Amino acid sequence: MSKFDQVFKSMQTSPPNLLLGAGFSLGAINEDGKSLPYGGELSESLYENFLKGSPLITDTDIEDDIASKKKWLPDICDYLEAYRLQNERNEYLTKVFSGAHATDSWHKLIVSYPWNYIFTLNIDDLVEHLYEDHALNVWEYTGQVRINESVPTLVKLHGSVSHPENGYVFSSSEYNRFSNATNGPLREFAEQFLRKDLILIGTQFDEQDLSLIIDLYEQLFSGEKNNLYFISPIVGPKLKARIGNHDNWSFILGTAEEFFTEMNQALNVVLDLKQLLIECELPI
Repeated sequence: MSKFDQVFKSMQTSPPNLLLGAGFSLGAINEDGKSLPYGGELSESLYENFLKGSPLITDTDIEDDIASKKKWLPDICDYLEAYRLQNERNEYLTKVFSGAHATDSWHKLIVSYPWNYIFTLNIDDLVEHLYEDHALNVWEYTGQVRINESVPTLVKLHGSVSHPENGYVFSSSEYNRFSNATNGPLREFAEQFLRKDLILIGTQFDEQDLSLIIDLYEQLFSGEKNNLYFISPIVGPKLKARIGNHDNWSFILGTAEEFFTEMNQALNVVLDLKQLLIECELPI
């Protein structure tokens, strides 16, 4: 028995969609061989590089407030925007998240399952590199893509280091533009809600990300036909309460590494058998 058995059963019936949070990229390194920073670590790096001791900040109360929030990424990005440091921020983000590649074998197991859509909140290019020997559609935050429906589609909800000119989603105003968009990747994300179960994986889901996604889901899905599976080593009390209020939502205590490792073990035999039956034109 696996704690993911309910998820695997869904995956055997019909491929669900996947949403990746920062936890999926933990353990990966960038093109300089440095670990990808996330959450408080990323926020503190931005603070140290662009706000601490900046001559742009002349008000001591503001300076103290920024210092007290140095580990809160949305707040730090709001201040960077207030002081018109978005370009500097974006150049820094592009540098530290580019060339992302896996150092652990479990990351590579993502390609062993035939996903329809992989949505990601991460701006790094780890998934693209994991699929470098496989066909993959890539849909940027504000860009367009011609979908080949026979291969997985990666949707970069918050931007991509491959095209930094399209922008990133980190500050409050960027989140507002993102959530109010009437077309593009977010619309596709909403439409996919109506069609498939959704697996959400990430050890450091930002509450703003989760809140936006869950609010969108609740608006669209009063009937609760499909399932949401939250997989994370931790869950905050507010999110736990919301999950518990929906019959079709499940929280599973676990890491991305545990999930993909057990997925590979549990589903490969089933998927290989189905493919063999299809090739032999036998009923499944």
